[in-house]
Order: sequence, then structure tokens, then C-alpha cells
Amino acid sequence: MGTIKQSEEEGARSFCRTLEQIDDGQGVIDMSVELQVLLTNLLKHARNTNQDAKGSYTLKLQFNVEPNSIVNVGYEVGVKTPKRKTGKTTVWVTNGGNLVAENPRQQKLPLREVQTRHYADVDNDVALPMKEV
Repeated sequence: MGTIKQSEEEGARSFCRTLEQIDDGQGVIDMSVELQVLLTNLLKHARNTNQDAKGSYTLKLQFNVEPNSIVNVGYEVGVKTPKRKTGKTTVWVTNGGNLVAENPRQQKLPLREVQTRHYADVDNDVALPMKEV
């Protein structure tokens, strides 16, 4: 960073006060809400995964200075939270462009249900299923 020079006429004003003035005070409210939402989401993620959760908060201020000393200040808030892990499913695409759960090129086997017999467990006297041979 370069050297910061203060005007000899007046010192630097509070950055916090500048934020409070943006959009008649609505800017700092929006910024505060976004920070609270970010931290709430990070806490939920950390507790759900039992791991550290990292995120970021970015504040961007835009300044448009007119020759007559009028300054228009805009702002944007950006937050990044950990992405939620999602599951995956394997499906196949048909020649017609639809997704199906079974491979359309695989032959279907004529499967049938197998009957089971029960026997008693000698130690616990519990009936357990036994497959027929």
C-alpha cells in the first residue's frame, strides 16, 4: 500500500460514521443482517458436520464523485458459506433423452422370491431365517 497522507486542514473522519450514512442508514442495517446470516449459517454447518466452517464477508463500496463535490456512494455485500455436500445417484439416459433408474441396455433376469425356513438358535432360542438350498 502507498503512503496515506492526511489533509492538513482536517483529519480523517470515522469510517463507521460513513457506513452509517449510506442509503440513509439502510446500508449498515443490510450489512449487519448479512453478517448475522453468514455467522448463523457457519455455526449450523460447523455443528452439523462437527468440523470448522469457513466463510467470507465482502463489502464493496462504489464512489462517484462529481465536479461540484457531490459524492454518490453505493454498496454491495457478498457472502460465501461452505457448500452443502449432496449425494449422487447413477441413472441412464434413454435414446429419447429421458433419465431412468435402470440401464435400458441391460437384459432383465426373471427373478423370483426364495422361500425361507426358520430354525431355533440353541443358545438364545431365537428363530432365525435360513435360506433353502
